[in-house]
Amino acid sequence: MVSAFAAYSGKEVEAAKYSGIAFAAIYGVFVMLVYYAQITTLVQSVLTEEATKLLDYQKFGLFFNYDLFGYGMLSVSTFFIGVTIFPENKEDKILKVLLLVHGMFSIASLIPVLGIFNAEMAGGDLIGITVLEVWCLYFIPVCFLSYRYFKRKSN
Repeated sequence: MVSAFAAYSGKEVEAAKYSGIAFAAIYGVFVMLVYYAQITTLVQSVLTEEATKLLDYQKFGLFFNYDLFGYGMLSVSTFFIGVTIFPENKEDKILKVLLLVHGMFSIASLIPVLGIFNAEMAGGDLIGITVLEVWCLYFIPVCFLSYRYFKRKSN
């Protein structure tokens, strides 16, 4: 999707579009690394307590941190892609704002560094589920408006 936005952007925003692509690639690497490692580890062996600490998101371990970092890179990517949009109508303006605002969520990828999350945290599961659901809901209009944007641009 980022590449499609970049393809429709002009020369005046080349730095932003290439930055968006680069951060999207970093996101892809981190997220695929996390999911591949989790799946292959589960398929190949019985988890030890130490492996569980690393892989289980409820333990806020290494792979939780990698995943959160990857999603932070996604946020930076959407920010730069938002910069490449020159709104032609109200829908484009809303899409641009949604992408730029999502970019600010990259700050959340610093949370592990601050030590806010830990395995003994009360309500950690509920917070994680709520954040994930809000994030999914946030991207419904982004996807719909992106579809409309690409449809207009391709005509």
